[in-house]
Amino acid sequence: MASSPLHQIGTRGYHATVCEFQGVPKIHIRKYIEIQDQEKIPTRYGIALNVDEWTQLTEMMPKLNEITVAMTEALISRKANNEHKQDTGKSNSELIMKHSSLKSKRNFKKPYVKHENYIAKQNH
Repeated sequence: MASSPLHQIGTRGYHATVCEFQGVPKIHIRKYIEIQDQEKIPTRYGIALNVDEWTQLTEMMPKLNEITVAMTEALISRKANNEHKQDTGKSNSELIMKHSSLKSKRNFKKPYVKHENYIAKQNH
């Protein structure tokens, strides 16, 4: 069985391909580099999945995509909030804490108590 053509993923040199290894088809997602004569060769950076692993990954893709979208939206929101904080000096959460009774609970510190053995050594 020959290897399938390389399918580029993004712009950082990663490619996907299917090839046979020891009589078993493997799906490779791997970083390739170009050598002087324009031939691309695989590096050790990547992963080779067997058919069962590939099937499990493809079944997980909708959930992974959902998580990725939610995380991206949260990061965009956080970035916008940080930009707003720089403009106004205080974020919404800081303003809420300023007027909240939780502030005193959050900053509560236990009094420092020295250990008995430490005190006994100092007294001798």
